[in-house]
Amino acid sequence: MPCQVIATGLTPRRPGQRIKPDQRDARTRVRLFRAGELTAIHVPSEAEEGVRDFRRCREDVRRDVLRWTHRVVKVLDRHGRRYLAGRNRTRSHWTWLRGQRFEVPAWPRTLEVSLFTLEQALARLGELDREVETLAQTAPYR
Repeated sequence: MPCQVIATGLTPRRPGQRIKPDQRDARTRVRLFRAGELTAIHVPSEAEEGVRDFRRCREDVRRDVLRWTHRVVKVLDRHGRRYLAGRNRTRSHWTWLRGQRFEVPAWPRTLEVSLFTLEQALARLGELDREVETLAQTAPYR
């Protein structure tokens, strides 16, 4: 006998009607199922769930890149330094970032650590993007 998984959130109901998981609710769901009014959902396999987790990981790294980019910009902005010669993350922008000099000894170290972490996150994101592209070429995800 085939088994279908029904999304409880997709069960039709009147506005404001609360559904309690009791016997009456079970009878209602059986009646709706027999009438074909319930929507079956796809339960992901272990492999599909692994790919979803991998994509979540990639999104986390992307958010980390954005956070570290903002941190670098804020560090420089606190000292009145802005890159106005073009777009961020270009070769000339990185050259400009590495060429910044400060009077107080702790400030260059702060920028150095932030830039190092940003570069690491960008490298990780690049690796993950390549892996996602490779994964997208496989049969179930094409």
